[in-house]
Amino acid sequence: ANIFLDEFLFPKIVDLSLAIELSDDLTYESYGSPAFMSFEALSGKKAKSNDVFSYGITLYYILINKYPYDGYSIKSIIQLKELIKKGIRPVINKPIPECYKQLMEKCWHQDPKERPSFEEIVYILKTDARFITETVNKEEFFEYVDFIDKKVKNIEIETPTFQKVAIQNYQKVKKKKKMHFQVNMETVDLKNFEKECRIGKGGFGTVYKVIEKETSNAFAAKVSIYELSQCTDDMIMNISREVEIISQLDHPSIMKFI
Repeated sequence: ANIFLDEFLFPKIVDLSLAIELSDDLTYESYGSPAFMSFEALSGKKAKSNDVFSYGITLYYILINKYPYDGYSIKSIIQLKELIKKGIRPVINKPIPECYKQLMEKCWHQDPKERPSFEEIVYILKTDARFITETVNKEEFFEYVDFIDKKVKNIEIETPTFQKVAIQNYQKVKKKKKMHFQVNMETVDLKNFEKECRIGKGGFGTVYKVIEKETSNAFAAKVSIYELSQCTDDMIMNISREVEIISQLDHPSIMKFI
């Protein structure tokens, strides 16, 4: 939600801090952004080093492809603050270039004064050849660096190296007929159930233990982590297939599928 694209589809990261006041009764599960914030930011202190911390966590999310602090039992902002205050950071359990690991660890350093500035980060990324991995096109990378440098210094670029993307192309895509979630079964009123606790998490949703109010019977309910209106056609197709498959299971351990 904080990454925008310009006419060249270049990413622009904006407003890494929250746009609302945090309260201690705000649950970690229902509001993900605090997991990207420093202890100082969660405590209401404003500083540039807070954004550097968030940048480090964002790097982790991109490179490791895993939500920060996933696996820890965090139920509230208070617990999250205590976790960060103790110096606990997301676990890097995936092989990545050492230079990126070092940069992440510098960005989320416990002491704000030890975190690099964004100017230093940009300089490191531009000059340290270790950051240009095998999957990076070196020619495109240096052209992009040169383009950004000129743009920042307001130097006129006579012949843009990169091709602009016409906005109307996106408008046509938006008008495309979207696939809808559809299964061959009746629906039930969710108000008849009460959510108790989280018991698992998958690629498309979080699994909770729920109780049917009328009978007091316990069920496992999977709640989608995406709004269906925002899902791509592929995601909707995969969710539909998952529901269809589970609905056809016939085993003594499964009491009832709703």
